[in-house]
Amino acid sequence: TITNSGEEGSVLVYELNVTPYPVNSDQIDGYGYAWIDSNDDSDIANYNWIDITDDNTILEFETNDTAQEIELLFNFPFYDYSYTNCLINPNGWIGFEDDNTGWNNQSVFSDEAPNGAIFGFWDDLNPSNSGNDVGSGYVRYHSDENRLVVWYDNVVHWTSLERIYDFQIVMHSSGKIDVNYRTMFGQVASSTIGVKSPEGNFGLEIVYNDDFIENDLSLSYNTAKWLSTSLISGNPTQLSSGSTATYSVDVNSSGLGEGIYTGYIVNSTNTAIDSDIFPVMLNIQESLLLGDVTQDGVVDVLDIVLLINIIMGQYTPSSLDFLLSDLNEDDTINVQDCILLINIILTN
Repeated sequence: TITNSGEEGSVLVYELNVTPYPVNSDQIDGYGYAWIDSNDDSDIANYNWIDITDDNTILEFETNDTAQEIELLFNFPFYDYSYTNCLINPNGWIGFEDDNTGWNNQSVFSDEAPNGAIFGFWDDLNPSNSGNDVGSGYVRYHSDENRLVVWYDNVVHWTSLERIYDFQIVMHSSGKIDVNYRTMFGQVASSTIGVKSPEGNFGLEIVYNDDFIENDLSLSYNTAKWLSTSLISGNPTQLSSGSTATYSVDVNSSGLGEGIYTGYIVNSTNTAIDSDIFPVMLNIQESLLLGDVTQDGVVDVLDIVLLINIIMGQYTPSSLDFLLSDLNEDDTINVQDCILLINIILTN
């Protein structure tokens, strides 16, 4: 619930943003994709170069502005679509819709910029094997069932040997995207970096023809579409002093594999509240172990301790805690469940 506790008058209130990262609202697009870089003071984004030197395929291009299509070994989710092929353009970007031969990079949201694209470093690049004799460097890739790594291996900027770029775009089967910049030699304030949805209505522009990129830097894009918010009550566009807007937080685990997923709800309103970022964690298991109240994969004395705390009122169980604790399925957590839990431990 968001409450305007400010002075008399009214303030604008926007929808809450959902993101996989603890970021500001200007780092999230309207769909839910967010970005973070390895200069952020967190353990989420770290510089992580993936070495494919000993296992890669070198791409050959018809021209230094024409993409080459490759087949993926996994389904890659990108906005509301899933792709099994992608276009690798020699000019520093990967696409999923139509190729774009424009060598002169544009803003992400320009009509001249391709839709459905990941702009790692969109600029006028000229790798070898591109139909001319002045290119330098190679575009290499390696794909398996978990990820695709596209490596722009010391690719020159058109004919200038004073501008050589060594970076890679990594697409994970989960939908996460990483861009790793290793050695960016020379002018770097001439590129477009960001992502754009297949319809072109959503996207993130990290930089357009400006300084940002440096050596040993990683960018990460992701979305937490399993997490969403919806307005229950209140005026979503204005709150007078003392009034409230109430939202529900919804989780949908459909299509997600086993694991722990972390998302964040970002308050993008200008109302004063204790925190602007609220963490949400989703724990998906293929099967539930009855009695594993601590959810550590083992039924042991720690589960007894937590169960006793629940019975004594020292710990308020979540719905999942309740499900795992109610061993006799009588919709009540009491000493009978504790006895059954002890018997399970002794039997095993």
